[in-house]
This record gives sequence, C-alpha cells and structure tokens, in this order.
Amino acid sequence: KSAGFGSPASSFGGGATVPEPGTLGLLLVGALGMLNRRRRA
Repeated sequence: KSAGFGSPASSFGGGATVPEPGTLGLLLVGALGMLNRRRRA
C-alpha cells in the first residue's frame, strides 16, 4: 500500500490502528477550526 506508513505507525501505541494521513489531516483541520471558533466567541 502506501510506502513507509504501515510498519512504524503500527508499532506506535502498541498496535493501535492509525488513521490515514488524509483522514488525520481532515481531523486536524476540523480541530483547528473548532479551536479558532471557540477562541473568537
């Protein structure tokens, strides 16, 4: 599949399932948006 994403990521967290880089990016953008909204309010 994707080169280099499987083995080091799977050992991180004791074999916890790590989301795809794209999914992780979307979650990060969403979290930053919520933080900015909370900061303005």
